[in-house]
Amino acid sequence: MHIKTHRLRADVTLKSVWHNDPPEVCLKFMDKIIYHGDLRCDTTFTVDEKMPAGPGWITVDLLNKQPTDTCSETGRDKAIIVDSIVFNNIPSPKYVWEGLYTPKYHEEWYQQQVAQGNQPESVLKYHNYLGWNGEWRLDFSIPIFTWIHHLEDLGWIYD
Repeated sequence: MHIKTHRLRADVTLKSVWHNDPPEVCLKFMDKIIYHGDLRCDTTFTVDEKMPAGPGWITVDLLNKQPTDTCSETGRDKAIIVDSIVFNNIPSPKYVWEGLYTPKYHEEWYQQQVAQGNQPESVLKYHNYLGWNGEWRLDFSIPIFTWIHHLEDLGWIYD
């Protein structure tokens, strides 16, 4: 039996913010690791696959942030910025803003916030600045053109 596949090209641009040592990042396309290591400079990673129809996702994990990596006096920080995603040569800032960021807050900071009456959200929408260890995830569907059509609200579509 022949399964129909759809081409999916994703160009993911990550920006690196650091001062002492670079952020360690793990970029995955579905369950496939695209890159795992230090992100010393702004980099675009490309995935080009033929995939069957169904769900897809991209994840970006910041892995090595320590509380000492943020210095409010100097404005220095360690972070990853999910700068852009381009699907099949079609750019849109909406792709990045559809992602969900699940930060792993530093325990001391988290407890300080709670004591002050602030409850940090466990999942952040519309965040592309990964300033805490944690996962940013974009879920989409394949074929990607159908997902883009719905996201951009381009009108009726017949499946």
